[in-house]
Amino acid sequence: MEVIVKIRGGLGNQLFQYAYARKMLKSENYEGIIIDSSYFNKKHIRNIAIDGFKLPPSVKISNSKRSFFDFIYLIFRVLVLKTEGLAKLFRSIVSRYGYILSIRDESIEKHDYFQNFKLAGYFQNVNDIEEVRDSLIKELIPLSINNDSYSQKAKIIETEHETIAVSIRIGEDYKKFGWKVCTRVFYENGLKIISEKKHINKIYIFSDCIDLIVKEKWFEGYNIEFMSGYSPADGLYLMSLCKNFVITNSTFAWWGAYLSNAPKKIIIAPEYFFSDKVMAAGGLHINGNIYLNNFTGEKC
Repeated sequence: MEVIVKIRGGLGNQLFQYAYARKMLKSENYEGIIIDSSYFNKKHIRNIAIDGFKLPPSVKISNSKRSFFDFIYLIFRVLVLKTEGLAKLFRSIVSRYGYILSIRDESIEKHDYFQNFKLAGYFQNVNDIEEVRDSLIKELIPLSINNDSYSQKAKIIETEHETIAVSIRIGEDYKKFGWKVCTRVFYENGLKIISEKKHINKIYIFSDCIDLIVKEKWFEGYNIEFMSGYSPADGLYLMSLCKNFVITNSTFAWWGAYLSNAPKKIIIAPEYFFSDKVMAAGGLHINGNIYLNNFTGEKC
């Protein structure tokens, strides 16, 4: 008995998809997970990245196509674009055959037991995966941890008293899809709020636009280090070792903050994660988050 999960998108999305499968493995006593990576057989903006972690022996990665499963998911995605009402009706029908499909950040309804589950979608709801958070923290250790220089960097970040991980994402892929891209003032106000509450030793910048930040001299006066040259798995793990966070509307940044075990962490997050939904009212809300407007940086 296995759980088959289709993965797509960047590492943040892949982790939500894997986390829900991991929940199924735990709650239903399945024997293993098959990660269907066939989406990445073709070139996309993002690549498979979850394979950068030391996944348990019960987890296998397969790039073999599952044509009927692909067909089911394709119909679902087309219906989502047309009308969510029809998409939900279709999902209800195929769920009777073990297909569990997720639109975005909604919570998945209770389902019947099947010998094999087939999962596809985004599964971006923290309430659905909270029960496996501790297991994920233990499992999501990058393969690079065996590398001396990487391991040393991880130990330095982990032992620093107070740090902030700042995740900045303003790439063309974000702008193209109309996302509410966070402005410079959002990040500056986020750092100010945390710095007023804690004595910060160092700030680590994770970004797809480091050249722009350097050119425009963002964060002058702070002790910063740009985290470039790391794979997605390596970068996310280092981010999770920080003590506080200013995150953009990115699932990668969300996971970095969520997996942090810092006992009194402060998370500054954008008011809007998706373009049409306030983050505090959706499935990605984490209790204790401080929300700032994406554009003005004002508290919500």
